[in-house]
Amino acid sequence: PHETVVTNTANHYGINVKNQPHKCKYCIMGKHRKMNIPKEIKNRSQFRGERINIDISSVAATSYGGAKYWLLIQDDYTDFLWSYFLKEKSQLPDIMLQWLNQIQKETKITVQKVRCDNSGENRKLQKLLQQHFYLDARFEYTAPYTPQQNGKIERKFATLYGKIRSMLNWARLSPLFKKRLWA
Repeated sequence: PHETVVTNTANHYGINVKNQPHKCKYCIMGKHRKMNIPKEIKNRSQFRGERINIDISSVAATSYGGAKYWLLIQDDYTDFLWSYFLKEKSQLPDIMLQWLNQIQKETKITVQKVRCDNSGENRKLQKLLQQHFYLDARFEYTAPYTPQQNGKIERKFATLYGKIRSMLNWARLSPLFKKRLWA
């Protein structure tokens, strides 16, 4: 217990404490815990394109098309998703530039904020967008090893992959086919 509790309890029972309680490093370590991480964005987007969430997930088996990574792009306001399957993570900046040009051309929407983790390919994306005059797009980086902060897009991977697995199970394909048909 905390030293205040010990002192108050001793005083209550009339026990005279000779030595002041000391700080026990093992007690401190035992009570140590991480601070809670906010899991939801307080200021959700007010219109389409205000913020997009992006993330890459790797999959154990390479698909028949040669893809090893799954890129998800999500509009924060509408929750609409776009999926891209990549052979290498280094393809992310080029794919995102094409996507941004297509979205701006087709819908006249200019993305204002990009929320992503702090990985190298996302840093390269930011530099590429600045070179192509997408200076309006601000990047919101989440802290390392905190998927909770980008939980909206992280959760979509699990949901979609669960749906894919159930469709492949329903098709009664052999495990080898199931493993490589994820994309």
